[in-house]
Amino acid sequence: MNVSRKELSSIKGILKENPYGMTVTEISRAVKMNRHSVAKYLEVLVATGHVEMKAFGQSKVYYLSQRVPLSAMLSFSSDMIAIVDKNMRVQNVNDKFLEFMGLTRKEALNKDIHDVSQLMKVEPPIMPQIMAALNGKEQSLEAFYHRGGEVYYYFIIKFLPTAFEDGEIGAALVMSDITEKRRIENEIKESEEKFRNLAETVAGGIMIVQNKKIAYANKAASRITGYRVEELIGKSMQELIHPDHFGVLKELRLDYARDSDSCPRMPYEIMIVDKRGETRWIELTLGYMRINGRPAIIKAFFDITRRKKAEEALLKERSELEARVK
Repeated sequence: MNVSRKELSSIKGILKENPYGMTVTEISRAVKMNRHSVAKYLEVLVATGHVEMKAFGQSKVYYLSQRVPLSAMLSFSSDMIAIVDKNMRVQNVNDKFLEFMGLTRKEALNKDIHDVSQLMKVEPPIMPQIMAALNGKEQSLEAFYHRGGEVYYYFIIKFLPTAFEDGEIGAALVMSDITEKRRIENEIKESEEKFRNLAETVAGGIMIVQNKKIAYANKAASRITGYRVEELIGKSMQELIHPDHFGVLKELRLDYARDSDSCPRMPYEIMIVDKRGETRWIELTLGYMRINGRPAIIKAFFDITRRKKAEEALLKERSELEARVK
């Protein structure tokens, strides 16, 4: 269908004058055009977001759309946007796109998308997603773009089916920069990996508690408690603490802290019950940290059972000696 911009403007103009909506017949009379042509023009205007249609029984009523057309949204969006036609030629881009790609508008517009070389360096390749969008299927993927050296940019790219004012199909590429988010996630991942490597080399037990549940335990914690690491994950501290020391757990809130100030710092000697049901003494030190934006408590502890038994034996021996002297 050959689309006349003049006729499109005429239909939009008459709808603007009639905010309560008009039927195809009413529009046809107002613009002096046959109903068949009006219906085709309305299809184009609805597809491009300029006109909205509501059905009332057998009748279809058309209104001038209150939505902001895609072309107008380009200048407002904080994302990078490029719009290509069915022939893979770039028909519109916003300033964010040009700035990032280092192109002028003249260098980008009406060029084959393959010629916009920077865009095509995105990995994984995005041509299949562009083709899918041109066929009416919305797509999205996470991709990265390498710009020399060790500089990487990460994006979430959405591929949206769209249409131009003449009714021709197109595809909009909306690129959201998530580089900073990915950098932080990578740093957290590296920090966690370093922590885990360090935790596995120390002699003492280490556990991390989040939401009152053990989220991490090292091999030393497994050795001291008698539970396998996978058995410790998901347990609460109350399941390990000796009943005589439940009060200590409650008083010191050993399984919860809102911030570093609310986390006890000094070491505490408490009793636990290992998997065999035997009582063991540990010296426990607490620390506060945040993992994935949520508060967590790191618990470092050493098995002091032998020392406590030796102290008890020494006290018993001293008491017996004092009794003899008396």
